[in-house]
Amino acid sequence: MKVVLDANVLVSAAISPAGVPAQIVREWLAGGFDIVISPKLLAEVERGLRGRTLGGRVPPERVDEIIDQLRSNALVVEDPTELERVVEADPEDDFVNAIARSAEASVIVTGDRHVLEIDDFQPPAITPRRFLVVLQSHSR
Repeated sequence: MKVVLDANVLVSAAISPAGVPAQIVREWLAGGFDIVISPKLLAEVERGLRGRTLGGRVPPERVDEIIDQLRSNALVVEDPTELERVVEADPEDDFVNAIARSAEASVIVTGDRHVLEIDDFQPPAITPRRFLVVLQSHSR
């Protein structure tokens, strides 16, 4: 299964190793699904991890390791050039939808309420907690 993990999920996984996003990343590393990422989304993750708002909670060498791991093990697709306007509240979120569509991903996992509020997102967008339930039900 191909999955787009929004930058907020990947950043959360790095800052809270016991949280649901970190559990999802561990499932990915164990081969439970494939992450789809693009250069722009990868850069957004890196900016989030190195940003001032985290106050150095993720050491620079750990950020390097995370980015290298994503580059090496995720399915890296080209940045979409055409974006369908789907998320009226925040047009930047249309980018995640475009990545998922271009890669024919099964689902988008995000904590972004603007994305989660859209009922007809294709592929569907679900919360990290809901995705973890889906993963756990498939492994039984």
